[in-house]
Amino acid sequence: MGFTIGSIPLYVAVCGPSSVTSYTDKRALAFAAVAGGASSTDWGSGRVYHVGQSPWMYASLGAAVTAINAATPAPGATKRVVILVWPGKYTMSSAITVPSYVGIKGVSKGLVQFQNNTTDMFVCSGNNWFEDFLVEGGTLSSVYAFDGNNKDRIHIRRVDMLNNGGTAVQKFLKQVGSTWKVLFIEDCIVDYYATSGYAVLLQNSGAAARYCDTVINDVFFDAYQLTGYGGSFQLKGVQDVRFRNSTIRGAATWNTGIRHELSGVTGVPEIHVRHCFLEGGVPIYSESGTLIWLRQVTALGALFDGSAGCRNSAVNDTTSVTVTTADVTISGHASAARYLTTTGALTGNRNVIIPTNWEGVVFCNNTGAFTTTIKTAAGTGIVVAQGKRAYLTGDGTNIVRVTPDT
Repeated sequence: MGFTIGSIPLYVAVCGPSSVTSYTDKRALAFAAVAGGASSTDWGSGRVYHVGQSPWMYASLGAAVTAINAATPAPGATKRVVILVWPGKYTMSSAITVPSYVGIKGVSKGLVQFQNNTTDMFVCSGNNWFEDFLVEGGTLSSVYAFDGNNKDRIHIRRVDMLNNGGTAVQKFLKQVGSTWKVLFIEDCIVDYYATSGYAVLLQNSGAAARYCDTVINDVFFDAYQLTGYGGSFQLKGVQDVRFRNSTIRGAATWNTGIRHELSGVTGVPEIHVRHCFLEGGVPIYSESGTLIWLRQVTALGALFDGSAGCRNSAVNDTTSVTVTTADVTISGHASAARYLTTTGALTGNRNVIIPTNWEGVVFCNNTGAFTTTIKTAAGTGIVVAQGKRAYLTGDGTNIVRVTPDT
């Protein structure tokens, strides 16, 4: 059976005397220039499957995944596969289970749109990549665009989820389980239009706090339609989740941009937030028993029932503590304030104990013939005179003076 140069074979059939003896779907093709003309090769070998509106392309993601599952060799670490999706809106009514070592990539996130208003859109098998497309949000609050399915190495880059004209309440991603790790969410815009709940759920269902190796970088999340408690990111029992260079905003009354929960695990779940701007309601909340590190973060109104280490961050502008008959330890969101006032009539020399990485201005407004010392739990301290202010910082062990009392 021959082909004219430049033609596109859709199917290949081998015929016997009276019947078709074999049949191959050849819609996934590559064309390579060779001397004297062009030849075609099966994309089952090239491992790129095209989805689009041309007749030689697969009409849907489901059809492409079916072909991948039937192909030999199967996708693997050295035989990775991409589904390349051409412009169009693709509506689904069942979940797409994406095989391991398979990625889905749109030609542009403004030109390739997916919507599923019935079930979760994508269920991961591990080692999956999602890039450059738009999720049109659906009207079911129980639906997620991505189900991590407790699988490892999920990469989501340049994927946006918008509100679809204000009717969408679906969520963006859930990753729940006791073994999953390695998750990347980068360069994504999510307009979460639901009235409660969280756009992203990351949960460790194991008994102990566990390193999950997650990076959330350069994302923009909004949650402005809330009429009940919710927000953008809910973290449960996870450790080593890192937020970088991101903007996370929401409704003033109900929003929590990042909610960091212990979720009953043993150990101390620890997360990091760097170079981020958060606003609305409680931009960051950490539950008792957790630890959060902030570096160059603006999140005014954040609350820390757990431990927090803040540097170069605007989290809580001012705080005041009463120091009279006993030493006082600064903890929670008070430890994030950059202006600390001590008040009260001293009955003896007293210590105000602050974290080893604290920095800010102390105003000693105590009275009485005694001293107020600002110190770490195990280190030496600095006495700030009554009626005076001083800029102090922690060096990791002790509190040291930056400016004299003024």
